[in-house]
Amino acid sequence: RATQIRELPASIGQLSNLRKLDLRNCHLKEIPYGVVKLGLRFLIDGNFPIDNCVNLTGVTLDEGDITLFAKSRELIEAYYRNRMREVINECKVIFLGDGGAGKSSLIERMANGAFVPGSLPTDGVKMTKWRTKLDGAPSPCGFLTSADRKSCTPCTAVS
Repeated sequence: RATQIRELPASIGQLSNLRKLDLRNCHLKEIPYGVVKLGLRFLIDGNFPIDNCVNLTGVTLDEGDITLFAKSRELIEAYYRNRMREVINECKVIFLGDGGAGKSSLIERMANGAFVPGSLPTDGVKMTKWRTKLDGAPSPCGFLTSADRKSCTPCTAVS
């Protein structure tokens, strides 16, 4: 208790014979779902019972609200189910086409709002990152383009 431990592994839920977990006065990043999967009772204020309990008295969290663990097991489980369903807002776009067609110029225009006349052809593969919003939420996007087959040096197996 009151240790330097800041993070518990999710795999803690695999300790099926664990009957007591004393986390009193720890400052943790979060309580991982693995702790919930143990099926033990949560105590957020008070004495430490002999068995079948996770003592969270005095625990502070970077993510989440410790008072969640004073609620019913059904509500705690619902909270974690909803967290696991978070939508990932990101996209990756691959540009294909003939060499010299302007794929890299189009990407440059979309990502940076600029057109660079006389830019050199892409050598190999190029990834350009772009930050945009999807449904009002920040969404990273990656544009990938490569040199056309004729201008690439062929790959050969190395033994």
